[in-house]
Amino acid sequence: MKVKSASSKRGLGWLTGMGTLLLIVPTIALTASRGMAAETLVFRYGVFGESISVPQLTEFAQTGQVSPALRSYFRLFRQKPNAIRRTLNREVKVGLLTLDRFLNSPTGERVLDQLGEAIQTPVGEANRQALRAAIVLSAKDNQVSLIEVLQNYPTRQLYIDGRAVGRTYRQVSRVTKQIQSLPRTPNSR
Repeated sequence: MKVKSASSKRGLGWLTGMGTLLLIVPTIALTASRGMAAETLVFRYGVFGESISVPQLTEFAQTGQVSPALRSYFRLFRQKPNAIRRTLNREVKVGLLTLDRFLNSPTGERVLDQLGEAIQTPVGEANRQALRAAIVLSAKDNQVSLIEVLQNYPTRQLYIDGRAVGRTYRQVSRVTKQIQSLPRTPNSR
């Protein structure tokens, strides 16, 4: 009887993993087929807004080369380029299935909603879904970085609310630690 029980647990685990993949793949395929990816970050702070090219930000993250436009933004927002670059490239190791389970849990959905207060679609709707898609797409190599999330965001423009960034950064740091402490399952590779 115990052998049968262990066998059915393995079968249920496999089915759960396959079900999760069946939910992830259409999202990835739909986003990839549209060719949608963030091209512009728009920082809003009250009535003020500034745009930054995602390709420029990607080039900066990869090479450290600061374009004149980025240099002016760093001065305007009093940011140190090296600190920004480290933040953009910081990788969080996490299995795709583990991440997907977390993001679809009640806790994960709350986290996505909190992040959605600072990181928004152009119309301010479906922030949770857009963030989930960007994060999952970024985890295809079992790690996620902020620059990958920005590159994979499923709308051409991505709005960041400057007033909510500090609060969101603290939340992301807490969540990152929680995700990294999640137990690895055989299906999380």
